[in-house]
Amino acid sequence: MKKNSGTFRLFTLIFCRIILFSTLLFPLISWYNDTSRSYAESMSAQEADVVFVLDNSFSMNQTDQDRIALEVIHMFMDMSEAARTRFGLIAYNDRIVASQPLSAKSGIKREIEGLRRSGYSDLGLGLREGAKLLSDSASSERSRLLILLSDGDIELGASSGQRKLQDSESDVAKALEQAKQEGYPIYTVGLNSNGSVREERLRQIAAETGGSAFITDSADDLPEIFNQIFAAHIQSVLIPVAAVTANGQLQEVTVEVPNSSMTELNLLMLSSQPVSESHLYFSSRDVQLYTSDKYVLMKIAEPRKEKLQLKFRGKAGDFVKINLLGSYNVQGEFHIADGSKPIKGQPVPVEAWLTQPGEDTKRLTDQDVYASMTAELRIEGLDRKSSPPLAVPMVLKEDRSGFTVNYTFPAAGSYRLSVHLIGSDFYRRTAVQTLELPNLAPQAQAPASPLQLVKSDGSMRVQLHDYFTDPNNDELQFAAMVMDGEALQIAVEQGELIVTPLRAGSTRINVTATDTDGASVEAELSFQVSAPWSIYAVIALVTGLVLAAGAALYIVFRPKPAFFGRLEGYFLETASGNDIPVKYWPLHTLGTRRSISLEELFGQLEVHEIVPEAKDIWFKPGKEHALLVRHDTKCTVVIGRTPLPAGSTGRLAYNDKLYITFEDHVTEIELRYKEPKPNAR
Repeated sequence: MKKNSGTFRLFTLIFCRIILFSTLLFPLISWYNDTSRSYAESMSAQEADVVFVLDNSFSMNQTDQDRIALEVIHMFMDMSEAARTRFGLIAYNDRIVASQPLSAKSGIKREIEGLRRSGYSDLGLGLREGAKLLSDSASSERSRLLILLSDGDIELGASSGQRKLQDSESDVAKALEQAKQEGYPIYTVGLNSNGSVREERLRQIAAETGGSAFITDSADDLPEIFNQIFAAHIQSVLIPVAAVTANGQLQEVTVEVPNSSMTELNLLMLSSQPVSESHLYFSSRDVQLYTSDKYVLMKIAEPRKEKLQLKFRGKAGDFVKINLLGSYNVQGEFHIADGSKPIKGQPVPVEAWLTQPGEDTKRLTDQDVYASMTAELRIEGLDRKSSPPLAVPMVLKEDRSGFTVNYTFPAAGSYRLSVHLIGSDFYRRTAVQTLELPNLAPQAQAPASPLQLVKSDGSMRVQLHDYFTDPNNDELQFAAMVMDGEALQIAVEQGELIVTPLRAGSTRINVTATDTDGASVEAELSFQVSAPWSIYAVIALVTGLVLAAGAALYIVFRPKPAFFGRLEGYFLETASGNDIPVKYWPLHTLGTRRSISLEELFGQLEVHEIVPEAKDIWFKPGKEHALLVRHDTKCTVVIGRTPLPAGSTGRLAYNDKLYITFEDHVTEIELRYKEPKPNAR
């Protein structure tokens, strides 16, 4: 456990509204716009050159009574990483009163603390020298920005030499043109304690170069001014951690470090009264302490993911605000496609991730960082400049190692692609890649043999999409014309070729398929039209042969049911009065016989009752072991409860009963159809 403590100087910062901090994040995310695109796309390197242009004229004693300009410079320098940022200074009144070249270790703080405000104000001179300082040290690998701290006034007098108002205004215009040509923004901080700031001029300077303008008459606005400029500079966001009312005792606040990928963690404490005691408990490197009239900064190198314990003692009733800002040495990168050539109309895979620059650039694998971020694929069609850029949300990969999306480009052409990776406390914009998407022509595959039509069948509809495809999945338009032959008429309707036969013969048709970008392909379709009689003759002949063959096969190989089961006969009444015992007929013993009469059954078991109509009652084997019965008598024949009329055939299944009352109206028999006994199967 390590500890650092210090005594704070009296703050002149007026009570900052807490609502200010809750809204800090939103202007940062929306800061990017078309006028500043060239600067935003170059910020991924993080190494930057910053030049402060400070108005040191006498009028600043009134417009900046609280010396807010100095605090902006102090805070900006303290919270920047010296290894990646160089600072320069131009201080002016009606001449250059101080100048510091760009350097990672400059004497700017000491220089501005010793300046006394005096003289007139030559804004054009200050901007001209500031722009020159940036240009003299320009590097393609470093981003650049200029911060103007002024009331925006131009006032020249006897000490200004030969300089006139138009000279200063001309230099302002030249400095703006140089900034636009070289692609860096100018941020303006307008000091307005007495209400005399030249607001319109300062806003114009910022707007023309892609920067932002801030007009303030109070130190209350310092955090917002700092946050927008600094966050745009290093692509990090100042996050409110806590706002605590001091009670005069030692109070504790927990500060959670969200991941272990920061190169530097800045804890910023603001209050209107001095904090008499502070302690910070953590497991990372030693803390560095920076103090000013408006803030106290604790800077921790390479912090680990943990919960820091911050203890402080403030004046009772004072409001202490604690903020966190992390610095990340990471860059955004993305990759288009998976090795295959992107094609219009088909999904194009895009993957994005963060890298850690160095001698060996490494891919960031910290899942905590990715889990707290969102990503968008930004697409700008260069052939459609009037259309606004498209933002396509990307999804976090399952292993939390980056983001991915499959996007289908609807049109061919040139596109500018980049990815915006946005976290809770920092964001990155990748470099821009240009993607060329050609249009591929449709493809055709005509049928190998002619399509057959019969004249009397009328029109035929051919689905052209069965023979034409487009690799870009474009909607195809079709046109057709007859090449030779007069056997049919054609028309095209919504992807269908409508063919109407006129006479027997052959016809070739040329079909053209055209995609949405004008690329086309042709194919030939052949048709054979037949007269109806020839077709019918062929059909009739083939049908006749098939039916004849089928009939012959059926006759030869059709299944022939055989008798099965047994009959049990119960004579319920006889005309002779004889008592006839139960009779049993094993039907399976009949072999291949196709039928047997009841009279023949009586003869087999020597039933001598006189019933002459028994010869006209017949039994035949049926399918599925059924027994069919038919009679041509005036007997009353009933199957179960269903009468069987003369000349009709009835069906007996196992356990069915057949009742016969013979023509003498006395003799009556019940026949029961049973399964064969097991030993008889």
